[in-house]
Amino acid sequence: MPSVSPWSLPLDGWHLIGCVWGAGVAVRVAMALRDALRVRRWIAQSRPVDDRLSGIWSRVVDGGPLLLRRVPIRQSAAVSGPCVAGVFRPCLLLPGDWADGLSEAEIRLVLLHEAAHLRRGDPVWNALLEGLHALHWFNPVVTRILVCLREDREEACDLHALSTPQVDRLQYGRVLLKCLERPPAAVAQVAVCGWQGRTHAA
Repeated sequence: MPSVSPWSLPLDGWHLIGCVWGAGVAVRVAMALRDALRVRRWIAQSRPVDDRLSGIWSRVVDGGPLLLRRVPIRQSAAVSGPCVAGVFRPCLLLPGDWADGLSEAEIRLVLLHEAAHLRRGDPVWNALLEGLHALHWFNPVVTRILVCLREDREEACDLHALSTPQVDRLQYGRVLLKCLERPPAAVAQVAVCGWQGRTHAA
């Protein structure tokens, strides 16, 4: 009997493997496109925030890159926490009643975290990582690595916010706990990053 190796697999076998892999990629890409369309619908159905939130956001991004200052801030009933939605034309979405019970200082801390996502280009990187995940949908190691990368991304944004002058670390921790206490919503990972449940978080 000849020795068995990956290269001794009959051609028909490779065709079958290729078809299974291609089907998995197609499913992952379809899911990503569905999520991206869902996020665009969230943005389209959102409404402007009040002057108070708009003013705080303007002060947070003041002096930043022009691209950051152009990002709109809007309210949406589809999200349960602040999140950056969209890839090429991102938008900061807030729940309608999110700011209730929060002081301006606390709101500023959360918006600093969201601004860090935008400064780092996280929406684009998130989409690229989803593309990588689509190609390696069968590999649990890649899935675990991507989960760790998302967790590290959130920590990096926390550190960025904490490095801003006049930020109280204790107060930041309390605001984080307040956001965690809210029920998470379903999140389209390909196009969202932020404080949305903290585990998928754009």
